[in-house]
Amino acid sequence: MKNVEAGNGNGLTESTNPMLNPLRRIWSKELRGKIRIWGSWIVIPLYLALVHQIPNWAGILTLAVGTGLRFWASGYLQKESRLCTRGPYAITRNPLYLGSLLVALSMPLGQAQWVLTLAVALIFLALFRAIVAKEEAVLATKFDPDYGIYRRQVPMFIGLKSLWNLPRAIKSHSFDMQTWRTNRGWEPVCVAAAIFGITSLVAYLRG
Repeated sequence: MKNVEAGNGNGLTESTNPMLNPLRRIWSKELRGKIRIWGSWIVIPLYLALVHQIPNWAGILTLAVGTGLRFWASGYLQKESRLCTRGPYAITRNPLYLGSLLVALSMPLGQAQWVLTLAVALIFLALFRAIVAKEEAVLATKFDPDYGIYRRQVPMFIGLKSLWNLPRAIKSHSFDMQTWRTNRGWEPVCVAAAIFGITSLVAYLRG
């Protein structure tokens, strides 16, 4: 089988209108991902305004799991060349997105902001489901019939099949350091350290 995560195709088909094609390429390759990143920076000041304590254990654990999942997935994902089915891809079709969701949840959860934690979860899931659904249509065509089989065996995010597939995911020994470096697998660790460090500093200064 071949190796790509849903979340790496652009989900766009070439238009018959030649004027739209350059705009679609700019959107898919340059703007779409950056807009999500810029949006996260806008949320940071709002989060810092809520900080009143050093992150609790629930927030720290969620941050660690989300970071570990992204770190783990970075050693398997070979963008647009193979269909990933091993490692974390055996328990979720989108470990990078799921890891990002957990990291985002860790911030309000760590401050015991339960309503905000639920709101963040609902917003992220709505956004990710829409993005993944569009990109999976591309992958289903590109990797037919392998992707259809994989989709039936592994949940989009998490589910009972994830627990069933966990032993196979743990036993997988195809983690590749070169792939990890190419995917900048160190970035999630830096982000997690920054979140914990800055949050703790703000809580200390306000304490």
